[in-house]
Amino acid sequence: MRNPSKKISLLLLISLLITFTAPIVGVANETTVNLRSADSFAILAGSGITNTGTTVINGDVGVHPTPTITGFETATVNGEIHIADAIATTAKADLLTAYNDAVSRTGIVLASPELGGSTLTSGVYNSTTLAITGTLVLDGQND
Repeated sequence: MRNPSKKISLLLLISLLITFTAPIVGVANETTVNLRSADSFAILAGSGITNTGTTVINGDVGVHPTPTITGFETATVNGEIHIADAIATTAKADLLTAYNDAVSRTGIVLASPELGGSTLTSGVYNSTTLAITGTLVLDGQND
């Protein structure tokens, strides 16, 4: 007959090893910040946009109120460009609303300032100091 206490001890030891050697996974439980009309923008600026070099931009580009965009001769924009038009104006207002929403949240207070070796999902995290000396994975969970 086998000793069941040895089997339980072995399972407990394996569980502890997995617990203490697995990467830290942070999960923020707050809802996603709603960007509204700003969601489609890869670049949304207020005081002009300057591109240098060859650039590929996947998403819309917008600027308001300063209608200055320079250096886009070498840029490929996979989206629309909005220069101080109604769409850029609305997107900037929506971005400000989203920013104010994000900064008002307390979020998850990180237990350790060291983020190296951890995986964080989308959400709001809070810490007075942060350090990244290893690999930090930002997991969007296919969002």
